[in-house]
Amino acid sequence: KDLKLGMVIQNLGGKMSFDEIESKMPTLFKVGAGFVPLRNTTHRLLAAVEFQHPSDNQERANLGVEYAMNEMFFGRAGYHVGYNTDGLSFGFGAALKTGEQGRLQLDYSAVDMRALQYVHRLSLRVVY
Repeated sequence: KDLKLGMVIQNLGGKMSFDEIESKMPTLFKVGAGFVPLRNTTHRLLAAVEFQHPSDNQERANLGVEYAMNEMFFGRAGYHVGYNTDGLSFGFGAALKTGEQGRLQLDYSAVDMRALQYVHRLSLRVVY
């Protein structure tokens, strides 16, 4: 089912200085997985999960799904677990082929940031 796994360790190393104050960056360990439970000529469904273990904070997780129709129209939903602000997120996108490998993609997302309410993002991506 197109299972993909990934892992990263960030900020592994020595101390850093900022405004003459020396401190160690917090180490962050992340592991994630994604798989495609549904794929045919028209539809694709992607599910993904990521767990984070920072050395200076509580553990967190991100869960998400993406539905694609003809690789042109996309619907997305996700949830952030263990965050102080982030919660439910959703979005959609559209892609237009501009050549054999190129495409123009417009994406919108909204994330529930609780006290800030929903934060909206819009992006335009050009792939050539």
